[in-house]
Amino acid sequence: MGNDGSFRESISLHSDRDVSRARVLVAQWASQQGFSVVERTRAMTAVSEISRNCVIHGGGGTMYVSTLYNNGSPGFRIQIVDQGPGIENLELSMGRGYSTRGGLGLGLDGARKLCRAFRVESNAGAGTTVTLDYWR
Repeated sequence: MGNDGSFRESISLHSDRDVSRARVLVAQWASQQGFSVVERTRAMTAVSEISRNCVIHGGGGTMYVSTLYNNGSPGFRIQIVDQGPGIENLELSMGRGYSTRGGLGLGLDGARKLCRAFRVESNAGAGTTVTLDYWR
């Protein structure tokens, strides 16, 4: 249970297999709350990107999923937390096309566009927390 009495689940993120498990968990939450196939796919895609970043750049971490209501609309909140080195330049990292490993650079910017609300908290040496909110 979350601090507000909401239901909460968590999953460890340390491998590609865990990233797949995270996608499945988010699909289940979205389905249980009546989200459309398109909405579920958006959430699964965003979680895939952020959880993969957690594994690759943050050395692994934990994903939490909890219930969320926004003005009476049901939804869920995803928080992906790592204890890695943090994001050195968050503003630069949020830009389209930015990559530290030669990828397409769609991770943070792409995930931000796939949810209702998006927040990144990162401190050098103290890890990163990415929060994604979805509601109908």
